[in-house]
Amino acid sequence: MINVLNTENETLVKIFGTRWAESETLWQQVEKSYKKNLPIWKNEPEWLSEVPKGRSKTRDNRVFLATESQLNKLTARPVKPMISPANETDEAKAIANDLQTLFLESYRQRNVKKHLKRGIRYLHLAKLRCVKVFWNNEIDDYDVKVADPRKVRFSKNCTNEDESEFSIEKIDDKKLLDLLDLFPAAREKILKKIGVSEEDALINNPPVEYFETWIGDGVFWTFRGEILEKLQNPYYDFDGLLLTPEETARLRQTEDLATGGTVPALNGRRRRQVISKFKESQGDRQAEVKSDPSTATKYEAYLYNHFDKPRKPYIFGTILEVNDQPIGETTMFDQVAPLQENLDKRKRQIADNSDMVNGITKVDTDIVTMDLASARRMHYDPEGLVYGPGVSTGVTREMGQGLPEMVFNDMVDSRNEIDEIFGTVATFRGSSERSESATGRAILREEGLSRLDEIIDLIDFVGRELYGWWFQMIKVKYTESHLVKPLGITRAGQVIDIMQDDLQDGIEIQIQPGQTLPDDKIFRAERAREDAKDGLIDPVTYLEAAGGYDNPEDVAKRAIMFKANPFSVLNLDGDDLQKLMAANQILQQIQEGQQAGGADAGAGDQKATQVAQLRERVQALVQSEEFKKLPQAQQEQALAKLREQLQALGAVEAPK
Repeated sequence: MINVLNTENETLVKIFGTRWAESETLWQQVEKSYKKNLPIWKNEPEWLSEVPKGRSKTRDNRVFLATESQLNKLTARPVKPMISPANETDEAKAIANDLQTLFLESYRQRNVKKHLKRGIRYLHLAKLRCVKVFWNNEIDDYDVKVADPRKVRFSKNCTNEDESEFSIEKIDDKKLLDLLDLFPAAREKILKKIGVSEEDALINNPPVEYFETWIGDGVFWTFRGEILEKLQNPYYDFDGLLLTPEETARLRQTEDLATGGTVPALNGRRRRQVISKFKESQGDRQAEVKSDPSTATKYEAYLYNHFDKPRKPYIFGTILEVNDQPIGETTMFDQVAPLQENLDKRKRQIADNSDMVNGITKVDTDIVTMDLASARRMHYDPEGLVYGPGVSTGVTREMGQGLPEMVFNDMVDSRNEIDEIFGTVATFRGSSERSESATGRAILREEGLSRLDEIIDLIDFVGRELYGWWFQMIKVKYTESHLVKPLGITRAGQVIDIMQDDLQDGIEIQIQPGQTLPDDKIFRAERAREDAKDGLIDPVTYLEAAGGYDNPEDVAKRAIMFKANPFSVLNLDGDDLQKLMAANQILQQIQEGQQAGGADAGAGDQKATQVAQLRERVQALVQSEEFKKLPQAQQEQALAKLREQLQALGAVEAPK
């Protein structure tokens, strides 16, 4: 392993040069792929400039739709971490739960979802996706950003960071004043290399380009053949705490459990007080060892590391590779580019043919006298008048012909093939063009996802590495207590307090594979409906799966109560109850009348006639002007007598 601090600057400059050149051939492919694929994604294909003037330039950019649908679906949910506690004590479990919450909150705050999307775009455009983890001094915390794959270099035969001897990044987004602020010790060296004075630098502030190289146990920065700075890897603890054997034994002390096992006596945040006392003597011990290296044997180093060795803070990967190399042999864009070109061609043919539906006008100037301006006015006017000698033979109109059906079929076939290659079938995009059962929808969705296995695995890999890096930086950089307040209803009012001393050896970090994919709510709702119909699930489970209810259990409870007794759910006042009783009474009378009529139809006909005649007279009386002019009391008396007559005939039930 190269010791950066003990290596001469001239040698480091040569190391940078040889390593950068080592992968030049591979990165020419990256640059070529990016230049070729970017216009396709931007809907600016090369053939656009070759279309004759006046012809259709319509495009159906299915590649853009497939790419964006793919990355939106693949990053719909966070990569979910699974933190295993160092042991089975409550303190250790609390630390593991807090770490999991902290990582998910950092995922949101650092906008990792957006970084993953950009990474997938770079993967399709340039055959490589790469993110960089770094310590952000502005927020005093770990952070992450996307690295442009054209501006990084790794070993030509590696497949991940651990296999690469080096990681080099070209940084060209800074100005001169930024560079001077980043490396104040090299201020004179930088100005001399550029050939400007302090005043010129302040006035012009030109852009600069420099390189960051991670190799061996450290990192160094190169600018125009000069080393600006070199450091031991700042994200790895080389020194740790110098502890005596007694202090080390204190940390490793165990206690017996009732179940028969043993656990460390110090767990979680209870370790802080003990370790803080150890830290008080570190200055003297380090000075002692520095003055007399032989005294180092008195101590044992307690290192704050999650990784076994210094690592380069880049997480990269690819898909569709054949050989051991950091980039793939091809991209999905390469595979669909001919299909996209054919699709655009068919769309242009259809558009051009549609313009021919109204036909074209031909003017023979040997036969008819007409200037060009008059011909153009007549051509664009649907009701234009052509007047003059020879118009019957000198001016003709040629109508367009419909295209063969094979043109449309070929266009649709190209469109479907692009979706198949990207794995973005209609069900995956959420735009199914036909109705299917829950099982059928699940099958179609799984078929689309099966084509994306490599990308899904790559996203999981990035998530797992990212959480590992964050954990490493917590152990190295959280020398003081860090407070984080997560968002969300379940975490309202909670504040996470964590520092490096809380983290014991034995904590493991994994992720749930494939958890970034969205939940298919349509499938869940349809399956729940089918299961409820077959009696396989209860109402609460159905409502939970169907979604859209704030309290499914309460909704199910009210539904059951309503079926058993509607009045147990509805709030009815006295008037409402009277109206319901009157309505039920009328319905009952009608039903009884229908039953009686069916039993004694012959005898009922004569009685029905009498009732009908009496009702007609009653209606005529009530609607007469004389009746309306009577006082209210007399009207009620008259209606009471009429009701008695109807009751005598059995037309109205007597009041009880």
